[in-house]
Amino acid sequence: MVRTVNPGPDDLIDEPTERWLDDMDLVLENLRFGLLPRDFPFDYSAASLDLLEPLIAAEWPPDGDLVDDDFLRGALAYAGESLMRVAGGRWRWSDGPVVSFDPALGLADLPLTGAASFARLHAELTAAVAARPGWEPTKLWTPADPSGDPPAPPQFESWLRRQEAAFAGWAGGPWDFSPRSIEALEQMLLSTVRVGEGTDPDAGHPTIDAAAWYFGETLIRNGGGRWTFIPGEPSAFDLTKGRPVVRPSDPDRSFVVPTVSVATVLQQRAPGQLSWWLKRYLGP
Repeated sequence: MVRTVNPGPDDLIDEPTERWLDDMDLVLENLRFGLLPRDFPFDYSAASLDLLEPLIAAEWPPDGDLVDDDFLRGALAYAGESLMRVAGGRWRWSDGPVVSFDPALGLADLPLTGAASFARLHAELTAAVAARPGWEPTKLWTPADPSGDPPAPPQFESWLRRQEAAFAGWAGGPWDFSPRSIEALEQMLLSTVRVGEGTDPDAGHPTIDAAAWYFGETLIRNGGGRWTFIPGEPSAFDLTKGRPVVRPSDPDRSFVVPTVSVATVLQQRAPGQLSWWLKRYLGP
């Protein structure tokens, strides 16, 4: 078993490594649902690495920059995460992605672009950890970890409480967190927010934030999941950083960024989008 920990003050991450980590969850989601065969066992196992290796060989060398090759970037991220889920460690970047395993194992850093066989390495690491009964490797958290989200900062918990209090004063409804109430939410947004306003999800617009809280709570109360927040600067390239995110319990379903969803309704002035996101979140 590997213990996932959040970066501490001594866990400095340089800019190239941070760029590699930035949208790793999205890169892996794209790999899983868009670039791999539908029957690929996406379980970070040695067997899955055995199936992945010929696919990597067929794509190698990359046509241009490794980071610009969607398949290779996702495949190497998957391979590194698979190995660290056995032996712990952290990512580095040195002319390519490098895995530094838990120091207690005494292993050299592994440049993934030069690794011979990921499946064999997985088996060797499994044996090395098994030879230390009672010991648990430590892995530094990355966005690829399904249950290792960094603890939400106090500011985010405060944001949730503020939006709940703000929404409590809204008229209309029904505000019962039911799927049908999302239609009323869209109608309220389009009738009360003027054209051209509320289109920036990160501006702290009071109506967007309160509506986003209600939408997120409706997702969670009907389909399970949880609020998460990864600190950082919001951007169009990484929707999960610096914004409140609702992540489903089922890893096969997509996360939702409620502030972006609400702002999109106000940008396009078209009803039905929040209901579509809700149906997608709930699944068949």
